[in-house]
Amino acid sequence: MVVEQGNQLCFSTKAMPQCNQGYRAENTVEKKIDAHCVQDGQLARQWKEQARRGEHIAAMQKKNPNKTITVEVPTKCVAA
Repeated sequence: MVVEQGNQLCFSTKAMPQCNQGYRAENTVEKKIDAHCVQDGQLARQWKEQARRGEHIAAMQKKNPNKTITVEVPTKCVAA
């Protein structure tokens, strides 16, 4: 999961539930999660695109959380 905060991109350090492409969240729950935030830049945008495609970002496994953020996590997905 990726969240933009100002001039930073924050990546969840653990996989979070997300709706598949073509689906949207019908119900969500607010959750505090550990994230690793980095300055917005070419590498951060590349990681964001990987996350959007549902790909695993290997570099995030080695990163320690440097921020706790609050996000909306889907509990039920429906066709968009």
